[in-house]
Amino acid sequence: MEAQAAGRPVIALREGGLRETVLEGETGAFFDRPEPGALADAVRGFDPLAVDPAACVSNAERFDVSHFRHGLRTLVDRALEAERPPRPRPRRARGLALSQP
Repeated sequence: MEAQAAGRPVIALREGGLRETVLEGETGAFFDRPEPGALADAVRGFDPLAVDPAACVSNAERFDVSHFRHGLRTLVDRALEAERPPRPRPRRARGLALSQP
C-alpha cells in the first residue's frame, strides 16, 4: 500500500491480502507462481506508464486509518442501536389529570 500511496504501481504474487489491495491492470499486476522466472516474466510484461499514478493513490486511500476508523464507528453505532430496547411512545393524556398537593 505504501507504494500505491506514493503513486507507484505494484507487481505482486497473487496470494493473501495483496489480491484485495492491488487492482490488476489499474494499480499493478500479479504473477501466479512464487518463482523468480514468474516474477521476471511479470516485470518484463508490465508497462508502468500505462498505470495512472492518481489511480494508485486513490486505491491506497481505501485503506487509510481514517477510513477504517469511520467504518468501525459506524459498525459499533449500528450494533448499539440494535441492542437498545425500543423507546416507548409518549402517551396522550386522557380524561382529567389530578394534581397532587
